[in-house]
Amino acid sequence: MRQPSCSRRELLRGGAAAATAGLAGLAGCSAVESVVDGDPDVPEYATWLPAPARVYEDDTDDDDLFYIAHARRFDLLAPYLDAHGEAYARQWLYQDGKAHPVVDVDPADAGLEVRPDDGLSMLETNMPDEAVIEAFRTPESGEPLADPFERLGEYEGYRLLTAPDSDWVVGIRDGVVIEAWATSPIDSLGDKRATVEAIIDTKHGDGDRYTDVDETLAEVTRLLDGEMTVSAVPTIPESRRRAEGNPVSLVTARTNAETGNLTEALAFEDVETAREFATDPAAERELPTNPTVSREGRFVTITGTDHLE
Repeated sequence: MRQPSCSRRELLRGGAAAATAGLAGLAGCSAVESVVDGDPDVPEYATWLPAPARVYEDDTDDDDLFYIAHARRFDLLAPYLDAHGEAYARQWLYQDGKAHPVVDVDPADAGLEVRPDDGLSMLETNMPDEAVIEAFRTPESGEPLADPFERLGEYEGYRLLTAPDSDWVVGIRDGVVIEAWATSPIDSLGDKRATVEAIIDTKHGDGDRYTDVDETLAEVTRLLDGEMTVSAVPTIPESRRRAEGNPVSLVTARTNAETGNLTEALAFEDVETAREFATDPAAERELPTNPTVSREGRFVTITGTDHLE
């Protein structure tokens, strides 16, 4: 099995983010519980997503105030991928086969992971906090670490750490690992400690969530339930849209079911555009096996079977 050639720590020091690392060869199952029960009106992964204005620099252009969010449930993916074997070779783990590039946690001991495209992430684990902290304060397996993470204080019960040689802050509580880091030399995120604190506030209901400021995204996320993997595209600013008639927001989700495992919820600018798309969606995009298409106003939902990502 091929593995990525470098860890996220190495990528971060090089000024990039390992946001595309995936999963492969997973086995086992766990029951990792969230720090706080999810809002019944918001999918669990979305309760971790702060409004872009909470994490971006104050002078960020309005057209840049959006990010695409990805989430996956390791505890559901583990037995699912194990059962399907090599059919899912396009799912990758981190370099050492773990569910995190720094913390020594097996996929079977991890739960929900939320990883937007920008330098934010959250991972639920079954590990004691001291073990997670030790991982950031000591070298990775086989790699010397000259500058261990330093203690930065606490926030709402989360112990905060920071890397002395890079713009990278970590919050740890009850096995949950929240991170904010610089993804490139031109970094649009604000102060990383403030970013971690904003994610914590969002989860605990003390700050605007993404779904609070993007009503369209809120609607498409609520159309999905029981997700194993999710990719959520918010309402794209009009100046960034590729072509008239395309969805303005969409969420793609997979469950661990054998059939009907794929759901796409798409939002369009208006009812007429949604109606035209729903009439012949295959003309616009590749459909899953045995698709079912339904429409409610300007929202279209497609369900079917598609086990490849």
